[in-house]
Amino acid sequence: MIRKIFICFIFFPVVTVFTWTAHDALTYYVVSSYLSRLSYEVEITPYIYKAFEKSREYNTSKLKLYDYTGENYVPEEDMSIFKAVFYNSLPKDSKVPAWQILVVYSYEPDLGMDSNLYLTSKQKFTGGSHGWRHMEYRLGPLKFGEASKSVLYFTKLSKIAKSMDDEYWHLRFMARAIHYFEDLGVPFHNLPAPLNEVLKSITDFDKYAEKFTLYHFAYEYYVGYRLWNRYPLFVNAIVNANPVKITDLKKSINNLMNYSRQKIDEVYEEVEKMLSTKSKYKTRELSSIFIEEYAQSGQTGKIDQLTAEILSTVSSYIKGYLEYIGLW
Repeated sequence: MIRKIFICFIFFPVVTVFTWTAHDALTYYVVSSYLSRLSYEVEITPYIYKAFEKSREYNTSKLKLYDYTGENYVPEEDMSIFKAVFYNSLPKDSKVPAWQILVVYSYEPDLGMDSNLYLTSKQKFTGGSHGWRHMEYRLGPLKFGEASKSVLYFTKLSKIAKSMDDEYWHLRFMARAIHYFEDLGVPFHNLPAPLNEVLKSITDFDKYAEKFTLYHFAYEYYVGYRLWNRYPLFVNAIVNANPVKITDLKKSINNLMNYSRQKIDEVYEEVEKMLSTKSKYKTRELSSIFIEEYAQSGQTGKIDQLTAEILSTVSSYIKGYLEYIGLW
């Protein structure tokens, strides 16, 4: 059985890859529990960490190393459903609140810095270099992707910046780490589909690759729409989540991944129900209008409750991470 599943992973081409849409909203709701502690002003400082980043390649045409708080930070593909959930004010006297740095830059890894790179020949199994750094499929000793390594990498950089009394980059690197940590809470980032569905792809790779990509996109588009529209069930699940006590970051990352992986069957089933209301299964047809209509259809009880549980768990780990890294 494991050999058959392994063959599926080897030949299964992920067409494209997505992450939690609305990282800013998710992170904002998380840090809203700590706004009194994170309201202090931080001086914007230049990037001086090239010597520490020799081991990590970026798409330099997309990487922004200047401060862009107060400006648009949302990828173009998300604009059709985006609604601001906080006031993204411009810096004043070259200073910005700590919480705003965490929120704005929690979106940063989705702006292209990880895209169109050659990192490994195995990145084709995660749809390219972006997927390789934002996802992590595991099957026994086999692993495709390194999202967990991305969390650890930026955690290390955040600590380096802190040791240099550079609070701005301490927080900005932390925000990037939070992004990848949040990604690991997405079921589709740990498995492309339930294993029985992956096995079916042996018979028609192209058909199932398109299907799995569509399901991944549809779920995250739906969740993003709900988060940006301040859906009370989701917001309360995030805000009321209690922090997980983290003493071993690698272990906690693995725990979140294992939890998320166990949710793939249920999430997949609910997304299938959602998409069954459409006559054609094409990603470009998943418009904001369709998502909005489905959200108001009265058919979302199970997917909403399931997602609220997942968001609560993800938020517990992110809150635990904020405490682990010594933000206060």
